[in-house]
Amino acid sequence: AAVAAATDGDVILLAPYQDYDESGISTPTGVDHVTIIGMGNAPRATRWRNSANAAGNFITVNGAGWVFTNIYFAGATAGYCINLNRTASVNASESRILGCVFNGGSGHIVQTGGCANVLIVGNRFIGAVGGTAALPGCIIGASTAQAIPTNWEISGNRFYNSSRFIDCSMSRSMVHSNIFQTVGHDTTASKVIALVGTNGSAGVSNIVTNNVLGLAAASITIANGFAAGTGSVWTQNFGDDAVDYGLPA
Repeated sequence: AAVAAATDGDVILLAPYQDYDESGISTPTGVDHVTIIGMGNAPRATRWRNSANAAGNFITVNGAGWVFTNIYFAGATAGYCINLNRTASVNASESRILGCVFNGGSGHIVQTGGCANVLIVGNRFIGAVGGTAALPGCIIGASTAQAIPTNWEISGNRFYNSSRFIDCSMSRSMVHSNIFQTVGHDTTASKVIALVGTNGSAGVSNIVTNNVLGLAAASITIANGFAAGTGSVWTQNFGDDAVDYGLPA
C-alpha cells in the first residue's frame, strides 16, 4: 500500500523484525526518487519474501531514482526480487540498490529494456540457482529493447554460489572491487562478469578492475563466463594464482 501511494521524493521505512510477504508490486508510473529503507541494524532484520512462491517479480520499478537499502530479500523462485523496467513510457534509470542481501531463489535483480546510471553497491548475492526465472542469477539483463544499459557501477558486492553472477549487456560502466565465489572455492557460474549479455546487444567500453574472480588466471576466459565488450579495460583483477590483465579471450 505504501508503494502504491508513493509520490515523488517519499521515504518508505520498513519496520525491523518484520516479514513483508508481498510480490507482484509495481511502482506508480511517473513517480520518481522514492527511497525504501529497512530500519533494522542489519538487512536480515527486515525481510521481503514471497512465501506462496507466486510467479512474477517482488517489485517492478517504473520510475527513476528509486533506492532500496538495508533489506533482506528472500529470493524469488519464479521471477526476480527487483525488476528495473524501461519501456517507451517508463524508465527506472538512476536506481540505487545499496547494502541489501539477496538470498536463494531463482533471480535477484533484472533490468528490462535498458536502464542507465544504476548503482549496485555493498550487497550480498547468495544462491540464485533454481526456480523458474528465464535466466536464474544475481544481476541479469533481460532485454535492450530501448537501449543498452550505460553508466552502471557495480562495486563492493559479494557474489556466492549462483548460476550466473553478472549477465547483462552494458556500456561505459564500471565493475570493480567485487568478490566472486562458489562453494568448493572455484567459481562454477556459467556467467561471472559477462557485459555482452545473453540477451540484447553487446556492451562496449567498460572498466573491470580489482575484482576477486575465484579461478586461476588461465581460466579467466570467455568460455568460462568472462567478457567485458569491445574497447573495454580489464586490469588488475585477481585470479587464484596471479593478477589478471588484458581482456579475456
